[in-house]
Amino acid sequence: MLPVVFFFHGAYGDYRLFLEDDEVKEFIAKGDFIGVFLSSNGDLWELEGSDVESDISFVQAVLSDLREVDLADLFQVFAIGFSNGGVMATTVAQELGFFSGIGTINGHLRETQLQRALSQPLTVIQVTGALDTTIPANGGVGFDGEGYASAVVSADYWATQMFCNEEKPSLGVRWGDYTVNDRVFSECQSDHRVVSRTIENVGHVRRLDGDANMLSFIWSSMK
Repeated sequence: MLPVVFFFHGAYGDYRLFLEDDEVKEFIAKGDFIGVFLSSNGDLWELEGSDVESDISFVQAVLSDLREVDLADLFQVFAIGFSNGGVMATTVAQELGFFSGIGTINGHLRETQLQRALSQPLTVIQVTGALDTTIPANGGVGFDGEGYASAVVSADYWATQMFCNEEKPSLGVRWGDYTVNDRVFSECQSDHRVVSRTIENVGHVRRLDGDANMLSFIWSSMK
């Protein structure tokens, strides 16, 4: 059986954002996981308000359908999202309690999410560009007019919810052509962990140059 990975695109995109990614296709060809590629109900994933049930219910329906897929290991379900899709990944983790891990690329928590309790522990891998203002790395109003917690506060939320211990931060680490600052929370509930990687001098991007590959980092850290 194979793990299942849901991919959530960014604002104004669709399922092809990740489906057409060469590295994702390589992961699937190697048999690393079954990929599930969804499109939002509108230009943005509905995360709050009157239509919130539509996108969450969509994910629930797909999870139900996956019970008919013999190779799908529904005890290993993950989600990876970029930007607004990253926020969608955090939302399904909170709302559904069905995921073993999530990975976000420039898509951490909204301020309103900090008030919600986490129903089930999971591994969280968070990658943020330090110069991101679309979903502000340092917190504040994002591109959609919503208030966002900082990447630091977002990581602290997950760690607190899962009673983690924090390891010593790793600062100024080279990652290919980039410098990153890592915070790793270990010994979390049910052996999960929280990893928050901030990339210096990088804004709101999904890909990096050279050997610094976000998807490889997220998948290897999350599984």
